[in-house]
Amino acid sequence: MNGRKILVTGCSSFIGRRVVARHTGPDLVAHTRRPVVAADASVCEWVAGDLADADFYRSPVLADVGAVIHLAATSPSPGISTEKIVRDNVGGAVALFAWAASHAVPIVFASSLSLHGEIRGGVADQRTGSINPDAYGATKLICEQLLAADAAHFPSVSIRLPGVIGEGATRIWFERTIAKLRAGGDVEIHNPDAPFNNMIHVDDLADFMVSLARAPIVGAMRFPIGAADPLPIARIVRMLADALGSTSRIVERTSPNSPFLIDNSGAVAAGYRPASVSALIQRRLKEITNAAAT
Repeated sequence: MNGRKILVTGCSSFIGRRVVARHTGPDLVAHTRRPVVAADASVCEWVAGDLADADFYRSPVLADVGAVIHLAATSPSPGISTEKIVRDNVGGAVALFAWAASHAVPIVFASSLSLHGEIRGGVADQRTGSINPDAYGATKLICEQLLAADAAHFPSVSIRLPGVIGEGATRIWFERTIAKLRAGGDVEIHNPDAPFNNMIHVDDLADFMVSLARAPIVGAMRFPIGAADPLPIARIVRMLADALGSTSRIVERTSPNSPFLIDNSGAVAAGYRPASVSALIQRRLKEITNAAAT
């Protein structure tokens, strides 16, 4: 790191909030699009602004930034247009990467498995290509291509995220399944016998990204990340149902989509130590129990 501080973009997001909660301190600069009142604002610096706006990069807060963790992004949801996704995700990244290039600041980028679109062959690894990604996945692919093209000016690591679990997560399959089991509604599962490791705990991700930002980075690295020791989908759901005392009916369905596993070798080579699927399930169940007790 040239400067001593880490700029973390998108700190109002699920992942961003956990990065701040676990690593707040005088060497962290937390970015949000709009100004926020934060309880820990006295511990770390906060900066607000549109990453696509050139004025943002004139902030004196950025003067001592030596690395960036880029989390800021707009995800698909009702009412969000493709135009907005492209503008926020690509427009903001173009400006941020240009600033990083001019200051030789390395970037740790929160990419996504979505960039692959259709994953064929049963495994997602560093070499897996992109087939028919949606607009969100395409923006992640473009960002990775921009980082690779600028590797001579600043290094980067792109982490292709799986489902990120933890208290406060809602959109991914694992967390939606927990919500259905707790509510007693039917739970449909597809490819019940297929092994599954498409998950990482948000705190493990936060710690890994900060460790990368503090370490020397060379070139433009990019890799997927996930859990160790996959388990069949049906077994995962049954483990959750039994632990939660759920009365939900579990319905098995066929699916036209091919299941896949995540190859962790690239992430492990970069220092990641994946937890097993079983350990992540137990950890999440303990969080639920603790939250219910407070």
